[in-house]
Amino acid sequence: MGEIIAMFRSTRMVKLTAFCATVFAIVAVVFKNSIVLIPEVTEIRPVNALALTFGLFFGPAGAVGCAVGNLISDFSGSLTWLSPFGMLGNFLSAWLPYKVWDALLPKEQIRPAFQGRYWGLRIGAVTLVSTVSCGAVLAFAFDTQGTLAALPTFQLIFVNNFAATVLLGVPLLYGVTRLPQKVVPYWREWMAEADYAADTPTAPWKTRLLIGLSLLCLLVMVCLSVLNALQVFNGEVFGCLPLLVFFAGYVLIVVIVP
Repeated sequence: MGEIIAMFRSTRMVKLTAFCATVFAIVAVVFKNSIVLIPEVTEIRPVNALALTFGLFFGPAGAVGCAVGNLISDFSGSLTWLSPFGMLGNFLSAWLPYKVWDALLPKEQIRPAFQGRYWGLRIGAVTLVSTVSCGAVLAFAFDTQGTLAALPTFQLIFVNNFAATVLLGVPLLYGVTRLPQKVVPYWREWMAEADYAADTPTAPWKTRLLIGLSLLCLLVMVCLSVLNALQVFNGEVFGCLPLLVFFAGYVLIVVIVP
C-alpha cells in the first residue's frame, strides 16, 4: 500500500483524487433517493460502476477518491456510525481491482485493455474481488453491531454492486480503454514521473489466494442462502462467519505475509 502514501508527492495525483471524489459524490447524491433498498443503508447505486474504471486507471487516486466521495455523499442525509465502513468498502472496491489486474496482466501490457487470451477472466476476477469485498465489509459491520443480519445484507449489497459493475462498469471501462492514451491518465505513468517506480505488482500466488477466498466467501454465502430458504437451518445465524474468515485470510495474505 506504499503507493497510497507516495501518491501525495504528486500534485497531479492529488488533483486526480479530488476529481474522483467529486465525480463519485455527485453521482451518488443524484441517485441517493432513487430506489431505496435499505433505508439509511443502500439504494440502487449506479455510482458503483465507477469503482472499476477509477481503480484500474487511476490506482490509489481512484481508490481514495471513491472512499472520500462516498463519505461526502453521506452528508446528504445518510451519515451514520457506519459511514467509515462505507468508506472502507468503497475503497476496497477500487483498490483490489488494480492490485489483482496488475498481478494477472502480462508484463508486456501496461494499461488495462480488453485484449489478450484471458482478458475475460481478468475482468471476472477484478469484478469478483471488487463486489465481494465491498459487500463483505458492510455486511460484517451491520451484523457485528446487531443492526442487520450479515446474510441478507450481503446478498442485497453484493447483487446491487455486481449488477452495477457488470451492466454499467464494464461497458464504461471498455469505452475508456478505446480512448486515446493521451486523453486518459494512467496512474503508474504519473507516479513514475513523481520518482515512484519502486512498487511491484502483488505476487501472483497472493492474488490467486485472494481471488480464491473471495470466491469461497461468495459460494458459502450462496449455500447459506439456499439452506436458509429451504428452512434446513437458520443460515442468518452463521452468515458472519465466512465474512470473518475472508477478512482474516485477506489480512494474512496481503498485509502480514511478505
